[in-house]
Amino acid sequence: MLSVLNILLLLLVIYFIYDYKKKNKRYKNELTIRALPVLGHLHLLGGRVNESLFSLMNQYKTKTIRLWLGDNQSLVVMDPEILHEIYVKNFSNFIDRFELPVMKWYGNDYRALSSAVGQDWKDTKSIVIRVFSNIKIRQASHIFEDQCQKMIKAMKNQNGSAINIKPFTQKYTFNNLCKYLYSLDVPYEDTNFSNSQIDGLLKSIIPIWENATLKIVDMFKFLSPIRDVYFSLFRPEISIFKKYINEIFQDHVKTIDYENPRDLMDILIIDLDIKNNPENFSKIEAIGTDILITGFESTNITLQWIIIMIANYPEVQEKMYVEIKSILDSQNVDNKSSKVHITLQNRNSTPYVNAVIKETMRYKPSGPFNMPRKAANDITIKDIFIPKGTQILHFHYGMLKSEDFWLRPNEFLPERFINDNHSDIFFPFSLGNRSCIGLNFAQDEIYILVTNIISNFKLKPPPGVDKLDETECLGLSFFPLPFKIILENR
Repeated sequence: MLSVLNILLLLLVIYFIYDYKKKNKRYKNELTIRALPVLGHLHLLGGRVNESLFSLMNQYKTKTIRLWLGDNQSLVVMDPEILHEIYVKNFSNFIDRFELPVMKWYGNDYRALSSAVGQDWKDTKSIVIRVFSNIKIRQASHIFEDQCQKMIKAMKNQNGSAINIKPFTQKYTFNNLCKYLYSLDVPYEDTNFSNSQIDGLLKSIIPIWENATLKIVDMFKFLSPIRDVYFSLFRPEISIFKKYINEIFQDHVKTIDYENPRDLMDILIIDLDIKNNPENFSKIEAIGTDILITGFESTNITLQWIIIMIANYPEVQEKMYVEIKSILDSQNVDNKSSKVHITLQNRNSTPYVNAVIKETMRYKPSGPFNMPRKAANDITIKDIFIPKGTQILHFHYGMLKSEDFWLRPNEFLPERFINDNHSDIFFPFSLGNRSCIGLNFAQDEIYILVTNIISNFKLKPPPGVDKLDETECLGLSFFPLPFKIILENR
């Protein structure tokens, strides 16, 4: 009689054979790379995933590749034409996010706008579009200008010493969102700040981003319950975050003026008729949580990279300043004040500054991939068969580093964007109906801060440092190593 252990070993061998055959199924006219049972192709992606994947695709001279990432059958795409076919022409078949435990944790159980699936996404998107159309909330430039002025004033108080710019850019992006959402902000300098709600939001959102990184365990469906338990028992940040949003909501309900809404939360309270439908608070909570989490750190990291590139390329910085100074001179601006000198109205007059921002987003992309999608049904696109349930990964990094699309892609060359937006291959905010809804918000706040920093300061590495380290650290985004910078008043 077979022992229990022998039976288990036999079942394990049978599973390995079944899994091996499933993951090595061949499709017509398609490159097939041998996959291992259980792991799939994970063994090919050691070290820095973005670099090893890019090398693998170059090795096989392909712009699309089918890989098994653990249990997840995935199609990695860095072909702009195929990406357009998937995200635009066949959007209805790829409307949903691919479900991963980490997205469930920070995405309100797949009900937040960024991670929602099915009808939940359609309903939430409808609400967001409707409230964003309100003329009182549509424009946010006055918020950016106010926050920019406060930040520059705080930086001028540093007396030209080497400073860590990260806390400033974090508060700038956080404050822009919180003023827009809740009419609240935190000060840029250390003071006896007493608003526990907004301070609590800031202190909880940072570890959320630090722990929202995709882990190897997210690749295996049988480990999903363990991952869920881990988040529930050991990662309380989301619960703490929601507690503060609930407190802010209660304050808004008590003080709202229905004829003069202050912010997005007031608009949502009115639009969702909270007075008669209090259960709709969960939708307000989900929208606020999602906008803050997805919009906070990505823009903050982009700003840090822009500052690094400006400091490392003084000739680029000088060209930016010359362009900005021509506007200041024409307006007889007092350059010694902390007021915002450059506004969104000046954007068309600063083509080189615009090019530097875009080139930084290409040279130092927000991450290796845009958020994954899932195929709802079997479909064939340009002779590529995509089975139902396949994870679609837009290989953002690969598309921006390929010599097939860019001249000297590993060099920082803002001039490439002067007369060409490269809109056929440059998708920093994704594309199609599920692209980033905060695109304009992010672009505007970046432009206002960058131009006004350049108009007020000359940026330099600290003494003894020839060049700031440009190494990309891989988390949920590509973030820079800690650095300090000298802000020399102009």
